[in-house]
Amino acid sequence: MSENNKKPSHRIFIVRNYEKDGVEKSHWTEIGAAFVNKQGGFNIQLNATPVDGRCVALPFEEQPVKP
Repeated sequence: MSENNKKPSHRIFIVRNYEKDGVEKSHWTEIGAAFVNKQGGFNIQLNATPVDGRCVALPFEEQPVKP
């Protein structure tokens, strides 16, 4: 993933919560990246369009916390 050959600043995930054996868990799926633009905002490039769950942006170096 690249935009103008710049390294993305954030990874974009869709996070879906579910329950298994009475315990709430989360499933993280990486769906894209965010790039800082000239105005200080973000240009977001998605490889999938989420229809449920929530979108989370994490700095590119970090990994999602898995339960």
